[in-house]
Amino acid sequence: MSRVDRYRINSPSVIHETIDGEVVIVNLDKGHYYSLRDSGTAIWNCVIQGMSKPEIVSTILVEYEGDRDHIENGVGQILAQLQSEEMIVKDGNGEDLENSLEVETPPSRETIKQQFKSPVLERYTDMEDLLLLDPIHEVDESGWPHAAPPDSKKVE
Repeated sequence: MSRVDRYRINSPSVIHETIDGEVVIVNLDKGHYYSLRDSGTAIWNCVIQGMSKPEIVSTILVEYEGDRDHIENGVGQILAQLQSEEMIVKDGNGEDLENSLEVETPPSRETIKQQFKSPVLERYTDMEDLLLLDPIHEVDESGWPHAAPPDSKKVE
């Protein structure tokens, strides 16, 4: 029996914000930031919802016009890139493929589907030094602006 994995954002190392249809993603551990647009934004939103690859493909098929194989390849490639950049991780042990949602819902009559284009992950490293110097890295589990307690093993 086949198993499928769900994905999740690699937080707290990764933060993100969607602005005017573009997702801006920051990997605080690496100091890099990224941009996703169009179908990439839709795929990112599916990851936020904890979807598996088949569920993401089904969702994209509803929202975009295109060949299923082309969409599956585009989704697979961007998920692999997001994993290699440590922005997403697999969540849990997976589940049976037959239990995974793979229902294609036809769009409403008023919806005009955009043509699917494989998403492009744009990577920027020009602010790496600044992002790594930012005091946001010196926090406890409750996050910024709560400073981490002083290290009791530190010798002064």
